[in-house]
Amino acid sequence: MMLRPWTTSSEDVTVVLAASQESEIRRYSSVGAVRGAGDAREWIASRRSHRRLDWALEDAGAVIGRVGLNRLDDEDRVAELGYWLLAEHRGSGLVTQAVVEVTQFAFVERGVGRLEIRHELDNIASCRVAQRCGFVEEGTQRGAMLRGGVRLDLHLHARLVTD
Repeated sequence: MMLRPWTTSSEDVTVVLAASQESEIRRYSSVGAVRGAGDAREWIASRRSHRRLDWALEDAGAVIGRVGLNRLDDEDRVAELGYWLLAEHRGSGLVTQAVVEVTQFAFVERGVGRLEIRHELDNIASCRVAQRCGFVEEGTQRGAMLRGGVRLDLHLHARLVTD
């Protein structure tokens, strides 16, 4: 397993397009809005900013998913962690490994003091990853996300650098 920055290579664009077509990823991730190669390149370009760091997750030389930090708040030293994995690689433990690695990066390299994972209430797979990686369940954030004009409740997990 290796994490690397996204590129606009044809391989990365193809993976983003494939992810955008998978029902589970499309439902729970911003990549679901990708509809073509141009959208995929825009999505990739949006993965690096002062408030976001995102990595392509590779295994055996192929990109199979993503893990990233967003909502980076340098003042309060808080960030949110997100991830997805192509269907044929789920259950492999690779997302868990990647989340552990990015958690360490956030705490050690970025100086984050609190790292959050938020997911829709019915996203059981994301909940299990958060639990396996030592994120404490803190409750439900009512109406915390706006998607398609609808406010969604999110389940919140968090880790502190002191945990």
